[in-house]
Amino acid sequence: DFDSDGNILADQTVVDQLFTDGTGSLSGSDQITIPSSAAKTVITVMVTIVGADGASGTATAKFTVGSRVLPLSPDSGPRGTNFLVSGTKFTPNNTVTAGTVKVDRVLDTTHLAITLTSAGDLPATTVTVPKTAGIGAKTVSLTDGTLTGTATFTVTQPDVSISVSSATMGQTVLVGGSGWVPASSVTVTLKSGTSTRATAVVVAASDGTISANVVIPSTVGVGSKTVTFSATDTLGNTSTSVAMTIPKPTITLSAAEATVGDVITVVAAGFTPNSGLSKLEIGGADVRTGVSTSDDVGSLTVEFAVPGLTGSQWVTIKIGGTAEVSTSINVVKVAGSAAAATTAPAEIFADVIANDDNRVRVWRFSNAAQTWEFYDPRPAFEQANTLEKSGAGDIVWVNVTSEQAFQSTTLFPGWNLISLD
Repeated sequence: DFDSDGNILADQTVVDQLFTDGTGSLSGSDQITIPSSAAKTVITVMVTIVGADGASGTATAKFTVGSRVLPLSPDSGPRGTNFLVSGTKFTPNNTVTAGTVKVDRVLDTTHLAITLTSAGDLPATTVTVPKTAGIGAKTVSLTDGTLTGTATFTVTQPDVSISVSSATMGQTVLVGGSGWVPASSVTVTLKSGTSTRATAVVVAASDGTISANVVIPSTVGVGSKTVTFSATDTLGNTSTSVAMTIPKPTITLSAAEATVGDVITVVAAGFTPNSGLSKLEIGGADVRTGVSTSDDVGSLTVEFAVPGLTGSQWVTIKIGGTAEVSTSINVVKVAGSAAAATTAPAEIFADVIANDDNRVRVWRFSNAAQTWEFYDPRPAFEQANTLEKSGAGDIVWVNVTSEQAFQSTTLFPGWNLISLD
C-alpha cells in the first residue's frame, strides 16, 4: 500500500514458511509494484517481519523512481520542426491518442494515434513543434492513459543578416539567414518605421539557410534614416530585426578652390534614383548645361564652368524632389581679363543671329572691372548693350532658344556657360 505522498506502506500480504537464519537474514522475498501515481522521485520502502513468538523487526530503504525519458531526434529546431519520439516501459498494448503529444504544454494536433507494443515500447513517431510553443528548452510529454514519458526539446529562433550596414535607394542588399525549417516558405520584409517598403519570398534550403536580394525602393526616401529587415514563415517563426542606415545625400567637388572659367566636377550620391537635376547653382547663378538625370542608385556626375564670381561661394544641387544639398568652393580673383577682347559680339555670334529659329543673348563678367556686360542683337536692346568686344578665352553666358552647333561646342536651349574659342 502507498500513502498520499507515494510512500510505500507496510505490505499486508502474509508470506508463510519464511524464516530468518542464524544471522537474522531473510532468505525469502516479495515483489512490490511502484504505482503510476507515485509523486515523489525518491520513496521509502518499509518491511516488517513478525516472528512466531510475536516479536517483530522493521527495516526501511530508499528507492529512486526514474522518469520515462523519451529519446528525440532531432532534439532542437524552430517551430514547425518535425522530430521523432520513441520510448520504452509503457503499458503494453495501450494507445497514445492522436493529437495528444504536448510540446511546451501545447498539443501537436498533427500526429496519429500510437499503438504500444506488447512489451510496452513506443514506436518512433513523428511529432511537429506547434506554432505557439515558446522559445527555449521546452518539455515534450505524452501518456498512454496510465504512464507518462517526458523529454526536453529546445525551440530555436531563426535569424536574418544583411550584407551591408548602409545603402541608398536603388541599391540591392543581400539578405541571408539561418535556422529556418528546410523547404519552408520565408518572407523577408524591409520596413521604414512601421511601414512595409519591400518584401521578398524565398524557400529555405535543406540546411535551413535563406538568401534574398532586396532592392531599396524609392519609397524609402532619402536619409539620414534607419530601416529594418526581418523575416517570417507560416510555421510561427519570426526573426529578430536587423537595422541598416540610409545615408543623407552628399555632393563632392573636384576642387576646393578655382578661378573663373575652371571646370568643376560635381559627384552627387544618395539622391532619388532616375530623377532630373533641377538645380545646380554657384553663388545663386544657374550653371546647368543640358539635361542631367541620376542613375539607378541616385548618383550623378556633372560638370560646370566657374562663372565670374570671387570669394567663398555655395554650390547647391537638387535632384528630383529631394532637399537641396550645398557645399562651398573658394573662387580666386585673377588679375585682368583673360580674353583677347578684339571682336564685336555681332561678328562672334553671327551664325547664331542668322538662325531665324534662334535667339541670342550674351552676358560676360569682367574680372578687371568686376562688372557684368550685356549683348542682345535685337534692335530694341541696341541702347542697352554694354558688351562691345570679346574674344578667345572669354567666359560668357549665352541664351538660345534651340540647339545649335557653335565654335567647338553645342549650345542647348536656355543658358549655356562657355569659353569662346
